[in-house]
Amino acid sequence: MDVRKQKYWLAPVFFSLFFVCAITAHAVELKMFVNEPQGGRCSKDIKYAAEVFKEVSNVTVTIVPKFMSNSDDPEAPAVMIDGRVVAENNGPHNGCIDKDLLIAELIERGAVPYSEGYRVINSAQLKKLVDSKSDDVLVIDARNPEEYQEVHIPRSINLPEKKFDENKQLLPESKKSTIVFYCNGVKCGKSKRAAIKAADLGYKNVLVYKEGMPVWEELNYPIYAGPDYEKKIETTKLSPSEMKALIDSGADDFILVDVRDESEFAEGHIPGAINIPVSRFAAESGRLDKNKKIVVYCNSGGRSYLGYRKLMKLSYKSIYQTLFADWKDAGMDVAKVQRHEKAGGANG
Repeated sequence: MDVRKQKYWLAPVFFSLFFVCAITAHAVELKMFVNEPQGGRCSKDIKYAAEVFKEVSNVTVTIVPKFMSNSDDPEAPAVMIDGRVVAENNGPHNGCIDKDLLIAELIERGAVPYSEGYRVINSAQLKKLVDSKSDDVLVIDARNPEEYQEVHIPRSINLPEKKFDENKQLLPESKKSTIVFYCNGVKCGKSKRAAIKAADLGYKNVLVYKEGMPVWEELNYPIYAGPDYEKKIETTKLSPSEMKALIDSGADDFILVDVRDESEFAEGHIPGAINIPVSRFAAESGRLDKNKKIVVYCNSGGRSYLGYRKLMKLSYKSIYQTLFADWKDAGMDVAKVQRHEKAGGANG
């Protein structure tokens, strides 16, 4: 055989092997190229997006700072994965990438592979399935019955993960049916464990809505609300002196969260606080360590009460509330965001 023809004949084979290897590697690790220098103003958002993406997909994301030559604005943050731009500066987030939209974009483009027999979907994708009212789609709430009775997604049924085996007859007969499991947010493992059990039974189209019930509510999507949904709760409050003592102790076992808008946070906040506006509190709750005390505050208590309730629904165990108005009235120090700082930063 002609050596040149042999080369051309081997090329497609080599390319195919390379493609298979690339796909295999792709399922293990993705490289995220960002035209944002290390430690830049948007790097915290991008790093958080990578962490959450890893959590929902079991894929390791490597962030590689790199200025992209194909960007019209060299200063506009953008993300490229495997040579494709998957997200660019998309709105009023201090000129940075909206990390939640980035994660949704990655999932939408199929960058998230099936993991242990299931695939993760986002809020918009689940809403489409719910709105379709298809008999081939079953949405399952994997939480306990009390949580389900308080509030759940319309048309969903309750199959608590701990009672999965004794209630598996509730699953569809057809193994080709679409089954969606959800529970209380990205740190709730019930939906994942239930999904794995369903996949082990032979179901082929198993999905997990990992953002969960708190984010669904936060987006003002339709819900079924039970009689106890608006039941008043009593919060555990910290006085200004107690809050100051906790800060001055230097302890690292707590996180102080300002749930007001970014502009309010920038104008003045309690030193050491991070900013997660209550309007997207559940969606960004992945930043909060469940092993630490979480202290939420706003000016007079309304929004921090909502944040407190969301933390309860997200199954946080050690939650406190304090008030910024009381802090200022007590003459305590107030920090402000400098121009080069980002409101959502860790050190306000």
